[in-house]
Formats: sequence, structure tokens, C-alpha cells
Amino acid sequence: MKISYLYWNARGVGTSRKRLKKLVSKLHPKLLAIAEPMDLNLVVDSMGDQFLTVHINSLNDLCITFVYAKCSYLEHRRLWGSLMDANTHNLPWMVLGDFNIIINDLERRGGRPPLTLAMEEFNGWVDSCGILDMPFRGNSLSWCNGHLGNSRHWARLDRFFLNIAALAVFPDANMEYLARTSSDHAPMAVSLENQLVRAWNKQIFSRTETHIAELEDRIKGLEVRLPSDYSNEVEDDLVATQLDLSAWLDKEEQRLAQIAK
Repeated sequence: MKISYLYWNARGVGTSRKRLKKLVSKLHPKLLAIAEPMDLNLVVDSMGDQFLTVHINSLNDLCITFVYAKCSYLEHRRLWGSLMDANTHNLPWMVLGDFNIIINDLERRGGRPPLTLAMEEFNGWVDSCGILDMPFRGNSLSWCNGHLGNSRHWARLDRFFLNIAALAVFPDANMEYLARTSSDHAPMAVSLENQLVRAWNKQIFSRTETHIAELEDRIKGLEVRLPSDYSNEVEDDLVATQLDLSAWLDKEEQRLAQIAK
């Protein structure tokens, strides 16, 4: 069995997305590592097959754990135990990612509910670690299975936690669920500084960026509407808007590439 790995020291990775997509499509790497020169003192603290914890000495000794949980209940139990060991206690600690479980049954639309015991153990891990579910903006149902009609399901699988020490350093920390486009999960944009507020409230310097913001807002609205007021018209509108956004993102990438030359 051939296993490939891809590493790229990509200065200006934002203007290299198309080539990166082509490389991933061609090589199908099991591991992709992207390095971009930055003034950041970062070390890997611990890791497992479902999480990675890094320590950033240059950012108030902040520890960040990135989670990509597996789907099975037994794997969840193993993950909670590993993250208990990774708990940084007195150091500022941020935990974020795809936990593949919800806190309660209100965090889903459609589909079968997860095991009650699985939700209880997730809540127990959150309480034991002393971490807090942080404020957010956007559509909280961050995942969608992408099916059509009544078989479409939504759930809040992605979230962002801080411990008390991190909250003391970043009291205005917040997160925004961005529009889902090419993935079944919505991206999460985390803000740790007071001046980082809603992206669409910042000054926009081109028609391309303005239109992208409008399309993203429209997708968010349709995603909020679809679970509670499903119709083929709304679903078709969502798909068309996502395609339109993809085209405008390509234009923006071309614009950034020209600027970088």
C-alpha cells in the first residue's frame, strides 16, 4: 500500500490555493503539512490520532488543542481520556475542532439522536476540564450531511472552548461560523483580540470582496432557514448561491495572485 506525505514551505499560501488543490488531488497524501514563515514561537506539546496540542510561548503561553474526533462512541471515550491528560490546568488553554458529538438534543435537526450516555460523557469531560463553551455568531448547526429532501441532517459538531486562564487573558474571545461551501463542515473563525470584530464590518476595498461578503451572508441565512422551513426552492437557492460564491472566490484568488507578483 502506497502512503504519501506532502510538505510545502509556502510563502503566501493564500495565493497558492489552486496549486495546493491540484497537488492534493494528484498525490492523495495521508498527511499534509504547510509551513509559512511567521514570527511565532510554537512547539508541539502532545498529540494523538484525534488531537494535536501546541504551545505558543510568544502568545501569553497559550496552549491550543485541535480536535478531529472519530465517529464511534468508544473512540470518543478514548479521546476524552487523552484530552484529560493534555489539560494544561493553570496555563491558558483553547480547545477547538470537530468533536463529532453534541451537548444536547437541541443541537441537531433531523436524523437519529446520539446515545444519551455519549452526550453525558462529553458534558462530563467539559466539566472536568473546567473549559467554557465560548460565544459565537453565525449558524450553529455547523455540519450538514449534504443529502437532499427529508434525509438532510444538521448538527453542531464543531465548537470552541477556553479555560478560565485563557478567558482572563482574552476576555472578549469569540468565534464565528462561516458559510459552508465545499465542505460538509462550516469553518470557524476565532477572534482573540478586541479589535477583531465581524469581518463584514471592516472596510472593503473592492467590488469582488463586497460581493463575496454578500453571498456568504446569503448562504448563512439560507442555512438557518432550511432546517426549520424546508422546501426544494430554498435548497435550490442554497446550491446556486454556493456555486456563485465558488466562482467569485476564484476571481478573488486571481486578484490576490496579481497583487503578489
